[in-house]
Amino acid sequence: MSPSELIIGAGDGSVVKVNRKSMKIEEEAKVPGGVCALGTTSRSLFIVSTRGTVFNVRHADPLNKLEYFSSGHSQQIK
Repeated sequence: MSPSELIIGAGDGSVVKVNRKSMKIEEEAKVPGGVCALGTTSRSLFIVSTRGTVFNVRHADPLNKLEYFSSGHSQQIK
């Protein structure tokens, strides 16, 4: 991810990469459920869905090349 890019996650599961100067969508992907968190490391972008699933994509790869990373409980445990 470069400084000229902006990553946006939405409640419908859409994740888009936007060019900051032109404000045009460059890439997009979709995760099941809504996006509730985005995180980044030096190598990857992590996307957490409202269904408790975590996906990652390397910065060098296209955004739609999401890989399953892990999952957890999306509701409280009784």
